Amino acid sequence: MAINWTQATLPAAAAGKFLNDIAYGGGRYVVVANNLILHSDDGVAWTAITLTNMPLEQVEWVGTQFVAVSQSMYGRSVDGITWTFAPLPRAALVNKPASNGNGIVVVTNYYNENDAPRFVFHSTDNGNTFTEQTCGPIASGPASNRLNIPLNQTFRTRCLGGLFISTGRNPEYGAAEGSESQAICTSPDGLNWTRRECGEVPGTYVQTGNAAWDGTTYHVFNDWDGPQTAYTSPNGLAWTKRATNLPQLTDVKDTIGIAGGFLFGAYVFSNAAAHSGFSADGLDWALIHDTTGVNQFSVLARSNDKLVALGGSSILTAPYTTAPPLFWSNRIDCTETVR
Repeated sequence: MAINWTQATLPAAAAGKFLNDIAYGGGRYVVVANNLILHSDDGVAWTAITLTNMPLEQVEWVGTQFVAVSQSMYGRSVDGITWTFAPLPRAALVNKPASNGNGIVVVTNYYNENDAPRFVFHSTDNGNTFTEQTCGPIASGPASNRLNIPLNQTFRTRCLGGLFISTGRNPEYGAAEGSESQAICTSPDGLNWTRRECGEVPGTYVQTGNAAWDGTTYHVFNDWDGPQTAYTSPNGLAWTKRATNLPQLTDVKDTIGIAGGFLFGAYVFSNAAAHSGFSADGLDWALIHDTTGVNQFSVLARSNDKLVALGGSSILTAPYTTAPPLFWSNRIDCTETVR
C-alpha cells in the first residue's frame, strides 16, 4: 500500500534538524526549523538560509507574503528568501498564523498558565505589524475569570471560509469544574470569540485538532488517542458529533483539502504502518501505507501539481492532480487495525 512519495535531498545545513512547519504561496515552498529557513520552487531542490538566535516554529502564507513566528519574534517575506524580523508584542508560546486573506492575520497563544485571560497577536496589515489584543467577551458561569478564547490549550487556529476557528482542549475538564464540553471557538475577526458546543456529554474531556472546510461544511477532528471523532457544521456555529472509521491510537497531525470532488486529500498518521489517508467526506477514511521509512508525517502543503510532507528531518513530495485516484493507489479500508 503506497502513495508515490519521493524523499528530497536537503542541504547540509538541514542535516538532523527537526522541520517544524511548511507553507506554500507565491509559487514557493517555505519550511522553518530552529535557526533555519528552507525554500524551494518545486519541493525537490531546497536552499537553506541559516539564522542566528531565530528559532522559528510556524510559518504561513497570508495572501501577500510569508509570516513566520517564534516564541518572541516574527518574520515576513514576500518571496521566502529575503526576510525582515521584528519582536512580537511579548514572548509567548504561539500557534501557526491564520489569515483571512483580507489583511487580518491572527497568532493565538498556545497555553495560558492558571487560565489567565486570553490574548492574541493581531494584525490588520497582512502581518507587517502586530498588536496584542485581549479576546472578549468575558465568559459566564464557572469560567467567569476567563476570556474567550476559552480553551485551556489552543492547538491550532485557521481561517476557513472567512471564519476564524480555534481548536484545543476544553477548559472545564476535571471534577472541580467539569460541566462544559466546548472545545471549538469561532470568531469573525480574530478578536471576539464564541465558545461552541460540539455535541459531547457535559464534563467530557474533549481535545480537538485540525479544522478543514470543503466549501459547504466545516470539519473539526478529535485530537486524542482514543476513538476518532469528527465534529461537523454547515456554518461554524452549530456543531454535530460524528463518528469516523479511523482506528484508535491514530494521532492526526495535519489535514488539507484537494480538488476533484474529494473533501480531503491527505490525513496524516504517526503510527509506523500508515502515514496518510484519503476520504471523500471526512468520515470514511482509507489508509494509505507509506514505504519511505519516514516514521511520522507532521505537516502537509500543496501547490497546483504537488504535495509536500514534513516527516521529522525529512521532506517528501508526491504528484498532485485533480483526480486523486490517479495517484492514490491500493486503498485499504480503515476497519483494519493499525497499531
